[in-house]
Amino acid sequence: MSTVKVTIDGITVEVSPAATVLEAAKVAGVDIPYFCYHPHLKPAGLCRMCLVEIEGMPKLAPACVTQVRDGMVVYTKSDKVRKAQEGVIEFQLLHHPLDCPICDQAGECALQDITFRYGKATSRFIEEKELYPTKFYGPLIVHEQSRCILCKRCVRFSTEVMGGADWNVYWRAAHSIIGAYEKDVVANYFTANLVEVCPVGAITSRLYRYKTRIWKLEFSESVCPNCELACSVDLGVRENRLYKVKHNNPHPTPWMCDKAYFAFDYVNHSERIVWTLKREGDKMVSVSSSDAVSEIASRLSEYRGKIGFVVDASVSFEDALKVRALAEALECRDCDYRVYGEDYLPLEGSVKSLSDIESARAVAVFCGDVGISHPVLALSMAKAKMAGTKVAVVSSFDTYLGERATEYIVPLPSKEADCVEALLDGSYRDDLGVDKSEFERVLEIVKEAEVFVVGTRADAYLRNRIKGFAEGAGKKVLFLNTGSNALGMCRAGLFSEGVGNILEKVKAGELKALFVFNADLFNTYPNRELVKEALESVEFMVVSDVFFTDTASYADFFLPATTFAEADGTVFDLFGNERKRKRVVVPTEDVKDISAWIELIADAGEISLPDVQEKEPSVAVVEKKAEPLDGKGLEALVVFPFYRSALYSNWCSKFSEVSSSPVVHLSLEDASRLGVSKGDKVVVESSGLKFEFEAALEEFLPEGACVLEAGFDRFPVTALLKGSWLTKVEIKKA
Repeated sequence: MSTVKVTIDGITVEVSPAATVLEAAKVAGVDIPYFCYHPHLKPAGLCRMCLVEIEGMPKLAPACVTQVRDGMVVYTKSDKVRKAQEGVIEFQLLHHPLDCPICDQAGECALQDITFRYGKATSRFIEEKELYPTKFYGPLIVHEQSRCILCKRCVRFSTEVMGGADWNVYWRAAHSIIGAYEKDVVANYFTANLVEVCPVGAITSRLYRYKTRIWKLEFSESVCPNCELACSVDLGVRENRLYKVKHNNPHPTPWMCDKAYFAFDYVNHSERIVWTLKREGDKMVSVSSSDAVSEIASRLSEYRGKIGFVVDASVSFEDALKVRALAEALECRDCDYRVYGEDYLPLEGSVKSLSDIESARAVAVFCGDVGISHPVLALSMAKAKMAGTKVAVVSSFDTYLGERATEYIVPLPSKEADCVEALLDGSYRDDLGVDKSEFERVLEIVKEAEVFVVGTRADAYLRNRIKGFAEGAGKKVLFLNTGSNALGMCRAGLFSEGVGNILEKVKAGELKALFVFNADLFNTYPNRELVKEALESVEFMVVSDVFFTDTASYADFFLPATTFAEADGTVFDLFGNERKRKRVVVPTEDVKDISAWIELIADAGEISLPDVQEKEPSVAVVEKKAEPLDGKGLEALVVFPFYRSALYSNWCSKFSEVSSSPVVHLSLEDASRLGVSKGDKVVVESSGLKFEFEAALEEFLPEGACVLEAGFDRFPVTALLKGSWLTKVEIKKA
């Protein structure tokens, strides 16, 4: 039977035999109130708010867990149902604080709405309510147990979607409480969903708390700027100020990561530069944008053919095309977006949606921390694993997916690519430095895998190797890139021989001028010394950015740039789909997007901008790199921790506060040898430079390897690097 007929309040509908009464009621347009039900979680039947009367059944039945049958007749507004609804609400309100005037959830609270529609106007409860203290779980969320109705949505998200977390129900019966048992800080990459699934004001955001009322915000749909998933988000604006980011459209999944939810307040930051600046001696002074544009335009004729252009991969496709148009008009070829030193361009994969991964029997993930670079993708794979998909991870450092995977190999950073090649070859080698039995278990999943996911640490050679292997074996492959619009940058033709090559040419005097858009090279490029030498050598430099960064301190002109919320634009997501950003905040007069600045410069200098179109990259055969690590000590992989990896994270107050100090991750063996315990201060030294970190001990890290966290303001860890994110360091206890 493909469908069954169900009559609800006199309305007959045809639905799937697997549907519940609640789902059938939605098809019929009949409203059934509920608290615990969530369309993307398994039904639980906990709150009993959705009780309905069904012909032939002696008792009321919960609509969210009762499966339909052919000919079923349901009543949702009978006297028995109405009385039950009033009773459930009365019990929910027995100890619930009636603090709607000060509760942040007011206006979007299910308990508030349902009480007005289905509850009684008065309460019979006159005794003192039981109250619990407010719990601040770190900088992101606040939990008020007194408001909790024990619907367990947050707990079910943690267990069903995330695959387990320290967030559950503790104690029993009337003494039941929800929260973290062992942690005072809850920040698990997807903490935002605890706030979003809560139907009352029990879990709220500290970033939004007491800022404004939900009904005062005007929401517009846009996309998140933090990774290639380009998740749909609703931006809540009041009086030209961005207050809230929500995820109401389940694209590509119904869940969002903490970058999207918490890392947006830089848009409103008081340290934003909103005036055009010009260098006068050692100082930057404010000038009119027209004067700055005229001076920049007049200088460009001096440097025709000798200008480099560096653009961060988060800018829009239209802006990238405009940068290329200016470069071509000035006869310049050195344009690139790979500010993190990547040597690869986006390769087109055969995975077209997350469902390709979630429906696969087995998935293999290589060379990267997907939880940091593409969080929602990692969440989808963790969820798929719980549903039966085998997930194998081969990564020198993985903070989220590895511990949830079916099998996880952790080679030394220098052996990561070799380990992947050995898996492709199907044979174990002694020089890999990993356990043979673990390797063979991963190899079985690699053979069975229908999808390969290639992380951001895989270089151009390895990507081409994996692509060729996957095509020959009939497997799908998904290549991950750094930056939220890397594919758009590539399609716009904004690539040459790499940012490192541009910096070398500037240092050598082959390029005399430099334009840098939305990038702080001191923070992103893995060779701080080269960046410094290049910027000290450049004759003329223009920086357009949101904040006055270390890179901007070398500029002759600073042009204030728009954020993702202040300009319309197109980006291309991980699967090649075109997505639209929307302008929801009107910037001040001097703040302009890249396209606007370039058009003004071109008009002032009477430069005719060509009409440039998409450009197909030529995929060259890349030789395997042999780069032995120099120096003594441990192999050190430098990474950006999750809560320092969002756009302008140092200007995102609550988000960046989670990672308050830089950490070095050590293996248990190396920590024991060094006499280091968790939380100890250690000194990391290389090439005469010293940095102090806090130690964290990791059971999965192999002996001889460590991981250094970067991305902290005024903590230039990139000074240890010479073009690669891997180096050698010596560590001792402080």
